Amino acid sequence: MRAGLLRHRVAIVEDVVAGQDGTGQETVTATTRATVWGEVKPLSGKELWRAQQIQPEVTHQVTVRYTSDLVPERHLVHDGRSLHILGISDRDERKIEQTLLCKERV
Repeated sequence: MRAGLLRHRVAIVEDVVAGQDGTGQETVTATTRATVWGEVKPLSGKELWRAQQIQPEVTHQVTVRYTSDLVPERHLVHDGRSLHILGISDRDERKIEQTLLCKERV
């Protein structure tokens, strides 16, 4: 893994149910689990076509150093944008780096 490619600051965020409001609706709080360096690439053209063969809604590919904090129930925040994790791949199964296929939340 080339460290120079990991130039984006990415927060790993988990939505936690904090309780209920006056109407009985659950209140959700976003809690930052970790902040890591990563490479965030919007997919286009051939890359997007390949990624969409696996997950039809993929818009971004994010590469980070391996961390156990990543699970599909969490999402990433980068530059004010929220990216929902659709899939996680541990390259070569060596726990060195992870590639995430993500969909931007609107």
